[in-house]
Amino acid sequence: GPYQTVRWIGNEKGWAGETDWCNAPQITSETNWKVNTYGCENGTEWLPAEVDVSIRPGWFYHKSEDSKVKTVDELCDIYYKSVGRNANLLLNFPVALNGRIHPIDSANAVGFYQKISNELSCNVLAGAKVKADNERGSRYSAEKTIDGNPETYWATADDYPYGTISFTMEKPVTVSRVMIQEYIKLGQRVKGFYLEGERDGNWFRIRPDDTLTTVGYKRIVRFNPVELDKLIVYFEESRGPLCISNIEAY
Repeated sequence: GPYQTVRWIGNEKGWAGETDWCNAPQITSETNWKVNTYGCENGTEWLPAEVDVSIRPGWFYHKSEDSKVKTVDELCDIYYKSVGRNANLLLNFPVALNGRIHPIDSANAVGFYQKISNELSCNVLAGAKVKADNERGSRYSAEKTIDGNPETYWATADDYPYGTISFTMEKPVTVSRVMIQEYIKLGQRVKGFYLEGERDGNWFRIRPDDTLTTVGYKRIVRFNPVELDKLIVYFEESRGPLCISNIEAY
């Protein structure tokens, strides 16, 4: 068959692995399911994951399933467990017998888009003061993570495969989402990270829904709302110097 360029995640339920490497060996019919789901840190091929799922129970239209269309909340959960875990989302819409997408499916998809857009609309880090414990140089400074330019990035020195970056706000804000993006043109590197917040000098660990391992092109971390005036991201381990292009919080 043709040479593969993407990796089927291994299920049709709408979720990718909490650890998701774009690296993998070339996929064959004998490939272990764990490789499909999680990728492989030392894989020789670049095979980003694709999450396939239908907005209905199956891939074809049945009138009896009009009451079983995935809800806005279910679709949002799928988004965070696919796109939010460094995967590509392929959402299927079964075409109704009149040749159109059913109004219920359409309405739920629009509501899904509106809710995700609303939840990720107010980036509180845009005007924050940024500081990192290591910088490769002024061209790769910590501020590059909030400059809105996907072609710039914060990088650490060759002998520094980890790092800490903090964002200090002018006043307390409530946060429940953090998005991190690596400069993916230089590969996927982060192997483990965690988040902390501070409020009036008192620090606390942020406990997310997911385990925090890989980042990749995009990782969106969800957690119960917390109030903070400082956010700290600790990158504990990386496959080389960090290359972080963007960090946002909502």
